[in-house]
Amino acid sequence: MKVTVIENNCVKDEGALIGWYQISDSAWTNAGKPFYIPEETGDVTVSLAPVIRFNRLGKSISEKFARRYYSEIAPALHFRLPSLRDELLRQGLSPDPSVSFDRSLIVGSFVSMESLPDHPEMELKLNGETVALWNYPAMKVDINHIISRISKTNTIKMGDFLIPVICGFTPVKIGDRLDVIMGSVGNLAVKVK
Repeated sequence: MKVTVIENNCVKDEGALIGWYQISDSAWTNAGKPFYIPEETGDVTVSLAPVIRFNRLGKSISEKFARRYYSEIAPALHFRLPSLRDELLRQGLSPDPSVSFDRSLIVGSFVSMESLPDHPEMELKLNGETVALWNYPAMKVDINHIISRISKTNTIKMGDFLIPVICGFTPVKIGDRLDVIMGSVGNLAVKVK
């Protein structure tokens, strides 16, 4: 199972090229447990991340038929280690360890997209204050186009995840509480320890 994360896909990221990276399956975990800040890693940020789960196998998928490959969405939190990322990039190394470490992606419960409005919305709260919002129109490139692009070089398998956009990079510390609200059907609560 693989997780593909799309970067620079917010409307506000004008001029930035859309790219993607993949994180390991050990980075992904279900909700229900706290997020533990890894030791000696410096600062930690969190992003709001809607997650799409694929329901069939596909390669070189036409944008016209991409909608057939997913039917569920879940709220998620994607944690990063920006100081480590900067240091790795300075040394000409891959930044993967800073975005793909154990429990760096906490995923809530999946719900049918048919149970949501045409343009679902998510909100991230840090200690009760809203710090990030996501809705479908806020993406520069829509999900179906993304699927068409990534499937040209990466086979999509049943159970794979796609994060079509990451919203905001909010610093977190021990003691913080994170809540993701997705309408009335999906919520995710995580304590930082």
